[in-house]
Amino acid sequence: MCGLTANLLGFRMPTWLEPPVARIGAASIALGLMSAGAGMQLGLLTHAKRMSVGVLGIRHAIQPLVALGAIHLFGLQGEQALILLLFSALPTASTCYVLATRMGYNGPYVAGLVTLSTMLGVFSLPFALSLLP
Repeated sequence: MCGLTANLLGFRMPTWLEPPVARIGAASIALGLMSAGAGMQLGLLTHAKRMSVGVLGIRHAIQPLVALGAIHLFGLQGEQALILLLFSALPTASTCYVLATRMGYNGPYVAGLVTLSTMLGVFSLPFALSLLP
């Protein structure tokens, strides 16, 4: 709410403060990835096999097909279709691990899902791009 209010009031960050803030923002992505890797326990994925397969199957197989249906339904072409297909096949964000841990969920399980999703992205991205009309 504070950020939205500052934006609506026209607050602008001083130019001398932009480089350090940009560096902190760029580091947060790497820190999220490292924390997900540190908290990962792939063995936990075997405890809930159906849920793991279901979540990853929907994310990497079904979602690109739904995106393809949306492309045809809305008549998207060119860059719009490409971007929709790309975003439909991207791996799960590492921030899911951070959020799950902070909310008291099973962080190591989510870290394993994020890791497997990243590995499956190697296959789902080419799959989604092969669907491009």
